Amino acid sequence: MEAHHDPTDKISNFSSCSLPIVSIRIGDIMCNALIDTGATLNILSSSILKKLTNIKEIDAPPIELKTINGVSVATHRVIECNVEIGKSNFLAHMVTTNNDLSPSFDVILGLNFLNMHNFTIDCTANCLKNSQVEVNWNFSRVFPQTCGYSLEHNFENLQNRENSSFKEVNENNHSVYNCDVTLGRVFSKVTIPPLSQRYVDIKLDNPTINALSSSKPLLIEKEKNSLSTSFLVSRSVSHLSKSSTCLALVLNLNDTPLTLNKGMVIANVSPIHEFASIENVNCVSSGNSSDNKNWLKEIKLNHLTSSQQQQVLELLNKYNNVFAQNISDLGECGIIKHTIQLTDDIPTRQKPYRVPYNLKNEMKNQINILLDAGIIQPSTSPYCAPVLLVKKSDGSFRLVADLRKLNSKTIPDNFPLP
Repeated sequence: MEAHHDPTDKISNFSSCSLPIVSIRIGDIMCNALIDTGATLNILSSSILKKLTNIKEIDAPPIELKTINGVSVATHRVIECNVEIGKSNFLAHMVTTNNDLSPSFDVILGLNFLNMHNFTIDCTANCLKNSQVEVNWNFSRVFPQTCGYSLEHNFENLQNRENSSFKEVNENNHSVYNCDVTLGRVFSKVTIPPLSQRYVDIKLDNPTINALSSSKPLLIEKEKNSLSTSFLVSRSVSHLSKSSTCLALVLNLNDTPLTLNKGMVIANVSPIHEFASIENVNCVSSGNSSDNKNWLKEIKLNHLTSSQQQQVLELLNKYNNVFAQNISDLGECGIIKHTIQLTDDIPTRQKPYRVPYNLKNEMKNQINILLDAGIIQPSTSPYCAPVLLVKKSDGSFRLVADLRKLNSKTIPDNFPLP
C-alpha cells in the first residue's frame, strides 16, 4: 500500500514532510490522515464531512476542541464510520469540526483509535501496523534556515553524526558554503529624542560576504555583546542598499536624548535565504474546560434572538483567549522601567492596619494569588503603606493599598499629545 507522498519540489516545507501522514478511505472519499498519539480523539474536517453520505451520528457529551494557539471551539457532533486502511476496515468515532484541519491532512487519528485496534507505530521503519495491515509514510526533513544557517541531516543515517553540519544552501546552483554574521555600525551621527524611536542607517563591516546582496533580505538584531541598556534595536528585516547600508529601528529608553556616534556597533546583520511555512496542527481535549467562561452570566443577551445569542457565544468562545480568564492571564511589559517623581526623598511609612480575625485567611489568600501571578513581589523598601480589604457588591473582597500619603508627595506627569 502506498502512503501519502509529499511533492519533492516542496521538501523545503519541512513542517508537512516531517509528519506521519497516511492515505485512508472513509466511505467513498480518499483522504490523508495524520497519526497523532498526542490527540485523545479522532478529528474529521468539515470538507470531508460534507462529501460523506449516510452519516450515522451518535450521542456524545459536549467536546472542546483546542488548537495549538489556545483557541477553543465546542462541538456536539460525533459520527461513527469505517476507516479503510489498505484493504482492512476499522470502526472509528470521529469528532467533526467546522473548518479544515490543515492543507496536508483532513483527518486526525488519535490515541483511542490506535489503542482500540492494537496499532503499533514503528518510528525506525516509519510505519503503522497491526495484525491486519501495515502502511508506511515517507519521512524526509529539511530544517528551516535562521540567521543564514540551515542544518543538513540525513535521517537514513542518524548514527553518522559527523556528516551533520551547519551550512548555507545557494538556491541557484545548489552549492554549499559557510555563512558569517557581520556587524552593523552607525553610518552617521544621529540623536534620538527621549522615549522615541527612529530608523538609523547602519553600515556593514563586511559587505563583501557572498551571502549579502541587495536581492536578499537581511535580519537585523541588537549586537549580542552590547552591554547598553539605554536603547533597543528592533529585530527586523531590511535590504542592503547600493551604498552597503541598511535600516535599523532603534528605541531610546531614556528620558534624555540618545546620541549614537558614527562607527558605533549596534547590530548584528545576517542573511535570510528562505522562508519556511509552519503549519498549525490541532490538538484536542475532551470534557468541560475550567478555563471557559460562562458568558451568559457575564453579559446580558436577553434582547437577542436564540440564533443571535448562539452566534455571539460562538464568537466569544472562538476568541476567548483574548479575555483574561483569571488574574494570572494578565500580561506585563518590561520595556520601560516605571518611576514616580516625588517632591522630596523622605520615605513615607505607615503602620499596618489591623485585620479582623475572620478575614486573615482571605488576606493571605489574596496576597499569595498576587505573588503567584507576578503582580507583586517581596520588598525591603523604606516606603511602607498599609493594605486593607474592601467588600465588593457580590460579597467578595478586593485588596487595596492606602497610598494617600505617597500620592500627596507625587509630582504629576504631564505629557504632550503626539
